[in-house]
Amino acid sequence: MKTKYDFNHVKLCEGITVEKLKEIGFTNYNPKRWTFYKSINEGHGVTFNISIDSATLSQLETDILDEACLQPCIPYVYYYLGEKEYESCTPYVQRGIEKCDKIIQSLIDNKIIYFEGDE
Repeated sequence: MKTKYDFNHVKLCEGITVEKLKEIGFTNYNPKRWTFYKSINEGHGVTFNISIDSATLSQLETDILDEACLQPCIPYVYYYLGEKEYESCTPYVQRGIEKCDKIIQSLIDNKIIYFEGDE
């Protein structure tokens, strides 16, 4: 059912500008990084995050965090690493994966990111 995104192969699209990042929802609360942050499980503190070096608009980092402990949210990590199938995830995690996939697809459609091999 799902397409797994390999976060080790996510890249920033060529010609990206600060204006485009702002338009999509990136913020620069930390002057060294542009950050995109979306909640994927309302009320449970799980977030999808992308950060980009402000000076070079490169060095992209992506994670799914359990904000309560500021650690990677393991059920999502296992899924995106390919160690767990969608059907074997709990309904709660399945809903989060679906929301993550929509966020990722929106970033792809808006020409912010792409995955190596999908060019």
